[in-house]
Amino acid sequence: MILKRLMFLPLLGILLFNVTAMNAQCKSFAKKSCLPKLAPYINNGQLNTTIMTPGQSADMVMNFNSGQSYRIVVMCEGVLGTVEFQIADASGKILFKNKNGDDITDTWDFTVEQTTQLTLTVKVSDVVDKTQMNTEGCVSVLVGFKK
Repeated sequence: MILKRLMFLPLLGILLFNVTAMNAQCKSFAKKSCLPKLAPYINNGQLNTTIMTPGQSADMVMNFNSGQSYRIVVMCEGVLGTVEFQIADASGKILFKNKNGDDITDTWDFTVEQTTQLTLTVKVSDVVDKTQMNTEGCVSVLVGFKK
């Protein structure tokens, strides 16, 4: 029994190292590829990154202050293909979708008239090549504002 537990420890260490390495890779991706897309907006100080796989989606609730202009940047590593996102208000009304037919953008600029909470839904495209089903990569969401 003790031998089995001792054999489990190196495996646990390897898994923790891989997760830490992937998080560092995601932060590097966000800084190098995504931060420049915020200009001339100022980053709100947060690098929101996560590891996703094709077909996966995630929601993120964010607060925005009245009278402020914002830019949202949503990007993914090339290995994931494309990422679609939409922004909805508290009632669920869709305010923006980044895909319009074949056109897709990774930014949205807007001004908030009154302080509000918005939900960002991000979805990574499904894989076309089934050999890539276990592919994972970084998705980054950055928010910038104008002074």
